[in-house]
Amino acid sequence: MAVSKSRRSFALKKKQVLNQLAMSRLKIRVLLLFLVVSCSKSPAADEWQMHALSNELLNPAQLSIANQREVGLSVYNRFQLSELNTGSLYAKYPNQWLDAGVKVSTFGYEEYQLLEGQVSVAKKVFANVALGINITVVNENSVLEEASKTYFSSGLGAFGRWNERFDWAFLVEHALGNLPGEPVNWFGGCTYKPVEFAAIFLEGSYNQTEHFNLSIGLEYEILGQFSLRSGLMTATGMPNFGAGYRWKQWRADVGFSLHPELGTSSIIGIRRNF
Repeated sequence: MAVSKSRRSFALKKKQVLNQLAMSRLKIRVLLLFLVVSCSKSPAADEWQMHALSNELLNPAQLSIANQREVGLSVYNRFQLSELNTGSLYAKYPNQWLDAGVKVSTFGYEEYQLLEGQVSVAKKVFANVALGINITVVNENSVLEEASKTYFSSGLGAFGRWNERFDWAFLVEHALGNLPGEPVNWFGGCTYKPVEFAAIFLEGSYNQTEHFNLSIGLEYEILGQFSLRSGLMTATGMPNFGAGYRWKQWRADVGFSLHPELGTSSIIGIRRNF
């Protein structure tokens, strides 16, 4: 009887070890895929993140699907020039009536400044599908102009969750408004998680100026807290990579983009969930 129990215990431990070994091999394969993508092309500095799939209020509909109260702060530096810094502060407040979010961004230097404010609202229309709209007001202040100028723009978004592994999203930027030099932008994309610790992002965009562009990204989680990221964008050839760290309700992210002539661009952000 004791021998039988010992054999069953040994078989159980052997099965656990084999499962752990299989998972380790799978992680190594995904990491190799990440390294291949990291050495490839990636998004340009001015298009640091995806739009339809963004979780920073670029797509307002994401508010309702994420259903997470959150505040965040980020600083984006272009080509190591302090005059080209963009600072952003945002807050999300999903609730039972109407999911809402606000975002404030600043850009520029003493002679030229942009101040942007955005309000987003969203609501689920089905169990796992949401629609949203955002209104953006931009104030432009330049020493070359006698007075500041104010513009507005609006965007429409949709976000859906097919299951635990697959999300899809659509977004129309500048659908209405008078923001100069900004054509109507169309975005559509999806997120797929082949395994629990890795996600693949695919997004296409179109406008009358730059026509069609395709972006692909990969995020790989290590130990559930540390993440590595990289991507590919058909419009440019700048290498781009980043990392993130999650601790309890806090998350910190950093990313870099290397231009062969203009130098390095970087972004750093921190956010907290409630």
